[in-house]
Amino acid sequence: MRVLVVSPYPPKRDGIGEHTQKLVGALRAHPDIDVEVVTFCRPVADDPARDAADGVHRLLSARPSALRSTVAMMRHTRPDVVHFQFAIPAFGLAGFGAIAAGLWTRRRIGTRLVFTFHEARREVELLRGVGRLLYRALVAIADGVVVHTEEVRDLVVGSFGADERVVWLTPLGAAPPAPESVEPRVLDEVRRRYGLDERPFALCFGYLHPDKGIQYLVEAVARLQRRSGTNDCGLDVLVAGAVRPRAGLFRWFESKDHAYELQLRNAVERHGLGDQVRFVGFVPHADVPALYAAARVVVVPFITVTQSSVLSTATVVGVPVIASDLPGLRETLGDGGILVPPRDPDALADALEAIASDDALVGSLRNRQRRRGAMISLSNVASELVGIYDDLASSTRSVDVQVALDGR
Repeated sequence: MRVLVVSPYPPKRDGIGEHTQKLVGALRAHPDIDVEVVTFCRPVADDPARDAADGVHRLLSARPSALRSTVAMMRHTRPDVVHFQFAIPAFGLAGFGAIAAGLWTRRRIGTRLVFTFHEARREVELLRGVGRLLYRALVAIADGVVVHTEEVRDLVVGSFGADERVVWLTPLGAAPPAPESVEPRVLDEVRRRYGLDERPFALCFGYLHPDKGIQYLVEAVARLQRRSGTNDCGLDVLVAGAVRPRAGLFRWFESKDHAYELQLRNAVERHGLGDQVRFVGFVPHADVPALYAAARVVVVPFITVTQSSVLSTATVVGVPVIASDLPGLRETLGDGGILVPPRDPDALADALEAIASDDALVGSLRNRQRRRGAMISLSNVASELVGIYDDLASSTRSVDVQVALDGR
């Protein structure tokens, strides 16, 4: 079976793209599955020869010529399934051409179109009626929809009008770290690189965005400090992440994110937390597993975002999590951490205090996370997707398909 995945893709810094790269690797481990990727136009510094060897086609843009190139590529590869890893800011205007090329391929050769919705709830809350209309249109053309939480499945069926028989729920999944990436010597090196001593630390990881609620984490640390009556609350905080680079119409969101980062830094300075809350910027992929493994807890203090690769990664590494009690996060976390009300720095401070002082609690949560991590590994997710592709390929669901017999 030939599968074409349409998504952002490294070296572009994008959480969906980084997830897609790992997912493609897991899919390629399955026999009889041939996977290629179509993504956004190649940066000047990228390597075309490496892309060709990796089955990566960097074609997508808002230019009309990109649509012609994408259609030509799909005509040549003749995929059985085109799988869009979709979010509105990740695709931008280039998404229209990519989807149009997929529709052409379905009409001409019977390709099935699958959409994974990564941020549907958040985007509908932000864009309201426009967002709902866009997602209803995508559902209308999709042969299958993949979601990662029951909350989003209910949204897709209830608000977007999807037939529940073609909506599949799978974990987001994450790749377990390679054993050598979390060896003690590697953990020690990463601690040195990021200025960490032997003190326990909480890790807040990911792109900086107002919906991430990091301001409440800063306030929680300030309240812990006041409770202790000293300048030490027993737990440092490492904010590892930068503002996501954006292009075109979405640069306005990038400017808002930069303003948010400045607000966070000012809050840290105002509370006198410079020794306990530190910003380290973008973390190279090679350092990520060790940074997670070295953390005593990962904090996900989101306000509205209910799906998180950070949470999934913490689970497969086996790190306890403190997360906002939002439907999707609650569902993903299970019993592997502590849930706190969003926008509640007092509750967050209580959870941090418990993690800092209770070794037995931390050990219990680590064991629970490891058990859950085996269930949501990307290898299992890839197997579920292969089953979905097989179901769709053999489905008799009526679609507007005109098979070009003379092209076979």
